Amino acid sequence: MLRALLAGLACVAMGLACAAADEVPEPVARGTQGLIAIAFSAENEGDGILVCSAALAHWYSLDLGRAGPGRRIEGTLWYDRADGNLFLLNASQDRMPVQALWCGSPGQAWTTGTRVPLDRRIGEVPKPIRLACAPQGGNLACR
Repeated sequence: MLRALLAGLACVAMGLACAAADEVPEPVARGTQGLIAIAFSAENEGDGILVCSAALAHWYSLDLGRAGPGRRIEGTLWYDRADGNLFLLNASQDRMPVQALWCGSPGQAWTTGTRVPLDRRIGEVPKPIRLACAPQGGNLACR
């Protein structure tokens, strides 16, 4: 008990938020058990390169792929019916919550493209996301 108190005081003194010594961190959810696969595809109907990305945290995004003219980016999102969350899986099968998804031009996809609406209703399985992306007024529009 004294050790936990001293550790807590050290954290406060350094301005850190530390867990109590007897707290056990929650395990990272892994794999697809209990999740439902949601297909994602974005067809490039333009003459440039199409890039699609996902925001996994307020500071981190993941490139989902690139497609040249007439090509397609394909992938899978994973839906949790219990809480309505959508996930991507990393190489370790860790579930990474998707906050936003967009497609656009390389290097400026967020500003030149389309933010993809994500259906997140608890208990209602989202439809597959199938986009066709084409130039429109200097940007890329995906429908």
